[in-house]
Amino acid sequence: RRKVELLGRGARLQETHLRDVGRAVDAYRAILDIDPTDASAVVELDRLYRAQSQWYELTELSWAQIARATADPGQAATQIALRMQLAEVLETKLQDLPGAIEQYETVLRLPGGAAQALPPLERLVIHEEHRQRIADLLEPEYRRADEWRKLVVIRDVQLSYVEDAARRVELLREIAELHRARGGDLQLAFRALAKAWQANPTDHAVFAQLTALAGDIGAWDELVRALEEGVADVYAPDLLAEVRARIAEIHETRRDDPAAAIAAWRKVLEAADDDAMALSALDRLLASCRRFPELVEIIERRAELADDAGVRLVLLYRVATIQEEELHDLPAAIAAYKHVLDIDETDLQALDALARLYRQREEWNELVEVVARRIALTDNAADRRQLRLVAADVYDRRLRDPLEAIARLSEQLGEQPGDGEVLAQLDRLFQQERMWSELVECLDQRALIERQPLARAELGFRAARVVEAELVDVDAAVPRYGGVLALAGEGRQQDEGDER
Repeated sequence: RRKVELLGRGARLQETHLRDVGRAVDAYRAILDIDPTDASAVVELDRLYRAQSQWYELTELSWAQIARATADPGQAATQIALRMQLAEVLETKLQDLPGAIEQYETVLRLPGGAAQALPPLERLVIHEEHRQRIADLLEPEYRRADEWRKLVVIRDVQLSYVEDAARRVELLREIAELHRARGGDLQLAFRALAKAWQANPTDHAVFAQLTALAGDIGAWDELVRALEEGVADVYAPDLLAEVRARIAEIHETRRDDPAAAIAAWRKVLEAADDDAMALSALDRLLASCRRFPELVEIIERRAELADDAGVRLVLLYRVATIQEEELHDLPAAIAAYKHVLDIDETDLQALDALARLYRQREEWNELVEVVARRIALTDNAADRRQLRLVAADVYDRRLRDPLEAIARLSEQLGEQPGDGEVLAQLDRLFQQERMWSELVECLDQRALIERQPLARAELGFRAARVVEAELVDVDAAVPRYGGVLALAGEGRQQDEGDER
């Protein structure tokens, strides 16, 4: 005993003062050579082996302890603890799953060992290469304990070996019924049914059963996940579109999640980009969520696919309105109105909208082009007059093109001779551009419609001066001056009469 004590003191000295773990281990091993039952040496060796990750040495130590415990029938509990420790090292440190399972199996057969061995065996059942062996170990234990829930797990294990879709659906529906009828656990029944549908996404009967159960337990989130997982590896466009449409409807009507519904409908379009139901739903949802950039894309796509020209026009008008009023993107609104005109070049509403937007953006060349088209389509004379005046003003003040302004005003004068406002503008432009002959003619026309003699005299005098000074035609100017004098005399007489 004295030697054991000295070896113990030496081991502690080697470890704590000399930092020589190897010599400390040798000392403890020497103690066990003297007394294999020395609990203190066993504990210390266990600790040092674990600290140094000496797993093989640790298993050797465990086997020695197990051998001693096995020899004594009264140490069943000790044997269980030792074998569980050994199994843990084999499993987690040495990755020796067959060895670990063997230890768990031995523990399972020891009195009171089931409670210890079942949890790790249940955990290890996920390893395919050992699944069947573990299932064979667990099944009689579950039956003995009437653990019907865990019997379901064994059925799950069987599923791992079944490839036929119809058979898998059958097994999973059985499992679902066990959960529902035996356990009253609708959540687990739902999960089993979800797997059954995933095994065959075309099975409408299972889908109906699954949807009804989701409604019973409010498992809409879980249903969505199940459906998404079920088509994750599906490449049939029709089936993808059908399932994703169901997902979208659940998001909108059951989960009240329009954003998720929008995302789901977009996935429908990935499978079928002309799906009318998906486009219509996205139109409605994006509008209600005020997601205008995305909404514009959808409406434009609907317009592309519309067979009826009237429907296309309505959709394009919506695009234009959104671009202008919601997104404040005037170039995009202009483009939308142009698309309207591509369909119906006589659409007056689109032309008026373009005129308004071009004026707002000061795109004057485009404005006068649209105004010209508008004039050609207008039956009302007053409207044509107003449009020509607008065009003339833009040419004159914005585009610095007085000749085009004169042309527009002349068109109006040709349609409505004697228009005083038009003649006054032409008077200014002709004088500005030194178009003397045209100015004389314009002044003569203004004089013809002027009622006041003195005002007519002033216009006549201006015309005479142009003829004399600019056209250098004195002979023609003389009678004009004579006419001016006559008008002046008439005007004075009228003034005197008014005074009396």
